[in-house]
Amino acid sequence: MFRGFIGVVLYGVVCLTTAHADGISDDIQAQIRAGQAQAAWNLAQQHLPEHAGEPEFDFAAGLAALEAGQPQHAVMALERVLIVQPSHHRARLELARAYFLLGDYTASRREFRAVEAAGPPPNVRRRIDNFLGEIQ
Repeated sequence: MFRGFIGVVLYGVVCLTTAHADGISDDIQAQIRAGQAQAAWNLAQQHLPEHAGEPEFDFAAGLAALEAGQPQHAVMALERVLIVQPSHHRARLELARAYFLLGDYTASRREFRAVEAAGPPPNVRRRIDNFLGEIQ
């Protein structure tokens, strides 16, 4: 009986933590959409200790870092996403962009090619082609 109670409590804590992280991720992305990249990155940094490693949070944090001019932090967050979700093509695309901004053109090209191989829509393919042209 006591074990069952502990299980229910732990499950509730996990659900609340996940819901909290989802809300933070939504807030970060809303700030990015509103053109408040630095505020989004500041919010992400506040919650990194407790949510780093959660793919949805890491994706939002990586995007915020990238938009706030912190590509080195974006790389770390987006790589965490891809460890857990290797087929997260949007994270891979943004990781390629972060590598590009850092001047790591070999890694950037590799990630852009991986997204390209997944058959992205025409607008994404054009964006990739633009970056690959710049690398040349």
